[in-house]
Amino acid sequence: MKTYICLLYFIYSIKLHTVYALSCTICLNPRLEMCHRNSVPCAGDSNVCITFATNISGFTFTNSMLKRDCGRLSQCDLQGTMTSVATRLNFATTCCNTSSCTPPLPTYLPVTEKKNGLVCPASVSIRGIANTAEYNIECLEHETQCFTYSDVVSARNPSSFYLTGCASKNLSEIESLISRIKSCDVTISTSEAFPQDSLMPSFVQTCNFQHGKINMKSFGDLCLPDEDVCFSEHTLVADAGGVKKENLQRCGKSRQCDLFIAISHPNKTIITNTSCCKTQHCSPPTSDVSWEPGVENGVTCRSCYSAHSSDCDSYDTMSCTGIMDRCITYTQTLRIGQIKQTEVIIGCGTSDACTYGWSFAGSANQNVEVNITCTGTGNFIHNNILVLILLVSIIPVKLFYNGP
Repeated sequence: MKTYICLLYFIYSIKLHTVYALSCTICLNPRLEMCHRNSVPCAGDSNVCITFATNISGFTFTNSMLKRDCGRLSQCDLQGTMTSVATRLNFATTCCNTSSCTPPLPTYLPVTEKKNGLVCPASVSIRGIANTAEYNIECLEHETQCFTYSDVVSARNPSSFYLTGCASKNLSEIESLISRIKSCDVTISTSEAFPQDSLMPSFVQTCNFQHGKINMKSFGDLCLPDEDVCFSEHTLVADAGGVKKENLQRCGKSRQCDLFIAISHPNKTIITNTSCCKTQHCSPPTSDVSWEPGVENGVTCRSCYSAHSSDCDSYDTMSCTGIMDRCITYTQTLRIGQIKQTEVIIGCGTSDACTYGWSFAGSANQNVEVNITCTGTGNFIHNNILVLILLVSIIPVKLFYNGP
């Protein structure tokens, strides 16, 4: 009899749970507008219907998302931000606690740029460069902790996004909500922020990027920590196909400003003027590019050209002219998706080309990398004759001297 009563109680409890289980609308809208679908029963510890709004913005973009779902009471009425390098996520939630109810549209915290004297390390992958660039950023007045965000989409793509920076205090409650929006495992960890006197903020430069070769519209470019100016290259290229002009805008370094770069080979000549400006998203002044080769200056350099390969095996020589008194190796690598094309020019150049060094412009999928190295002002033939004489003088010693 007691067993029968317990069984009836168990069945009755199941019916009560089924009858009184909370039902909520579950939908996702890529705009900050309420979405509507039929309600579905909530599972687990859900005891409210929730609306979760997010807005992620950078210096050239903004994206909003609204999610209606089942939630927990601890996730209600939240407002906060996560701020990293040139990127900010605003989030807010509202709730109601009856089946099929509709929570009101959430409102974000008021927009503010007021700082609170705290600093956090901020990391972000930039323009396809493997190492993560690290900055120190100032926190907003309501951001009192540092955060680390990562998500895992699949075993084959274990970390699709990684971000660190400043955040408000209630991140633990939105971790599962973001997971459901992105349909992946999200991990958010936090630590205390640093006083400004123990961790100095970094200067963060942002510039416009534009390059005609990779068919991209102008968009914002977050500069690396050692890039402190917005930079422009105005280039004239002369080869067998004729003469053309190219312009590039990107982040740059102060030492690359106001250079006159000339690189010459019998098959191709590249002439570049550079200019810079130092405010956010500024446009450097433009300049016309022209070139008069001049007379031979007595410098002889190795001469080699490869249009589609990093291999350049020729040891021909050429006579340098005008102010091109350096022997130069110029390498440009253009990447568009999985396609990679490398061009190498070995020849004569100006001293400013040696100052230029290395540059990287673009994004992970479309970018241009340039590297210029110099071998000095010496005469290529003269230097090689000296090496030959030295070798000839050493060989007899090696042949006839066996040592003690």
